Amino acid sequence: MDKNDVTLGDVMEFLQDHMVMREEFDVLKQDVNVLKQDVNVLKQDVGVLKQDVGVLKQDVVSIRQDMNKMKLDILDAVDDKLADLKGDLIVMMRAEDQKNSALVKILHKRRVITDAEAQAILVMRPFPQAAG
Repeated sequence: MDKNDVTLGDVMEFLQDHMVMREEFDVLKQDVNVLKQDVNVLKQDVGVLKQDVGVLKQDVVSIRQDMNKMKLDILDAVDDKLADLKGDLIVMMRAEDQKNSALVKILHKRRVITDAEAQAILVMRPFPQAAG
């Protein structure tokens, strides 16, 4: 007999050592089913997470839009306040300018300053006037 010849005993011995029993196969089948269920649960969880991320993205966009609107509202309010302040300052400066003009006229009338001096003072900024 050649050493490459396989006997029926060799085949039976191999099958006993390597054959999958029905019980083992059933256990493997159950394990695969459990894994399939776990994968399905994971797929559902990933789907929920995707939806949650989508909602979060929308919320972030909404928050950014709200912040930009608030920023514009604040800038508009600051611009309004600055315009009001500028107007108040101009009113106060005009009152001071009127006092200075009255003082120049009194000094000119009493001949403390000359016509040229009075004219030079009255044409000065911020509110130049013609001497009168």
